Amino acid sequence: LLEAAAQASGTEGDAAAGLERALEIEAGQAGPYGLAAAAPERFLHHLDGPLAALVATILSARGWPLEEPRIELEASGRRLLASWLFRRGWSDQQGRPTAAAAVVSLLASQYWYPLSYLQTLRNLDRLFFGDPRAWVARTPAGDERHLDRELDIRFSGRVFTGPVRRSFLDQVLAVFADDRENQPEALVDVGAGDGSMLRETWAAIFAGTARGPDLTQRPLLAVAVEPSAVARRRSGATLAEGGVPHRVIDGDIASPGELAARLAALGIDPGNCLYVSKSIFHNRAFRPPAARVPPLAHETGGAFLGGDGEPLAAREVEASLVEVFREWRPLLRRHGMVAIEAHTVPAGEAAALQGRSPLTALELLHGYSQQLLLEPEVHRAAARAAGLRSVAGAEVGETSVGYVALTVDHWLAD
Repeated sequence: LLEAAAQASGTEGDAAAGLERALEIEAGQAGPYGLAAAAPERFLHHLDGPLAALVATILSARGWPLEEPRIELEASGRRLLASWLFRRGWSDQQGRPTAAAAVVSLLASQYWYPLSYLQTLRNLDRLFFGDPRAWVARTPAGDERHLDRELDIRFSGRVFTGPVRRSFLDQVLAVFADDRENQPEALVDVGAGDGSMLRETWAAIFAGTARGPDLTQRPLLAVAVEPSAVARRRSGATLAEGGVPHRVIDGDIASPGELAARLAALGIDPGNCLYVSKSIFHNRAFRPPAARVPPLAHETGGAFLGGDGEPLAAREVEASLVEVFREWRPLLRRHGMVAIEAHTVPAGEAAALQGRSPLTALELLHGYSQQLLLEPEVHRAAARAAGLRSVAGAEVGETSVGYVALTVDHWLAD
């Protein structure tokens, strides 16, 4: 099924062929096993997630449920799809989309995240029983092998259009509310992804603050910082399409000193920038702490892997984040950083939500790819231990999904 999903994530022709193949597998008409006939019902339920991800993504990208999806399936494939949609409750007996289908279409982009990690899911045997370094390493050309970075950054851009957007923009716009002479000369997005958040933020400053009328005389340069070449290309195109004066540079959240040097080389004072970021601190490459850090006020219950596939001590993960925050302090004294960050969930809360949230996919895929999710209170404790203070904060997710999925903080150096 994962092979079929990977095929479906390719070109237009691949999407039709991959979807049809996946439907045949689910119906027990393909593969060495007659799954529908031989497998226990509980096992068959495990096929729902991957197939729902495929169907929701492919059809919603082609206009469904508002219009007939534009995908060329053979007659047998159309029958399988119609049957599957009806059994899931996404269409009625006449093939018309139901109210449930409308809800699914709104949430379909949530499936982009696991689909972007298909290459990881297809190679779990190598990750578990082979040499994990051989799998997570980049290709000789420098391309990432464990995920579809373009789909991942498209998903990340879509996340920004949700509830987190208002809290983030409120905190950014407050920096430009008054005192025009003391405003940043550049807006720097560290981990810019596809550039959509940076473009929208610049446009909001232009349209909704006192700085807006001055932007022709006192330009506000947008700087997209990305270690991924794919993301740098996408960011550049997005900002150019939006008419945003910009630069795109290589850089990493875990190396603020190197970033400062690159900004200075562009003629930008790194101390006179407003920095922004979205879900990037947990996605930094782990660097062992250089010195002992006292225990934090809150400690994580998470489990972590290093790049060599070996487990990392939780206290070292916390200490490494403290050191990264400390390295950021010189750049955050004047305007600070407005940071959106994603978080893990305590094991007890996750268990209580089993089957009712995307937590399983979120936690496992972050873990398989050596990302370092921390609980909200632990992340904030690390920042405070490094000498940062949050002058504005917000939490997103508790009322909608049952836990704090994202935090937004405007960090300034003490």
